[in-house]
Amino acid sequence: MISSMPGLIPAKILWLASLGEIILLRLRRVGLDTTASNRLASGAVTATAVYIGVMLVTSQYASHAVARVLSSRGLTVEKLMVAPTPVTPFVRDVVAQTPYAY
Repeated sequence: MISSMPGLIPAKILWLASLGEIILLRLRRVGLDTTASNRLASGAVTATAVYIGVMLVTSQYASHAVARVLSSRGLTVEKLMVAPTPVTPFVRDVVAQTPYAY
């Protein structure tokens, strides 16, 4: 199952590169004084907040787009789930509940 997930190899490479960057920053003693560590923490919090905001906006857009497509095909959707897949946030899994089926 894990080997069939799209984007898994790039995610592992990105994870290892990030780990290497953290080790390099630590070896160069970046962030040991309070000013640099505050900037680093602020940047990390800002990046995380932007990522969460983008994911919320794109999830809403994807939900509305899927609902429009399904209704244009004549399906009555009672419940709709549009969720990002692991490792690939630009791909979505869609589950739609109609009165007769999923």
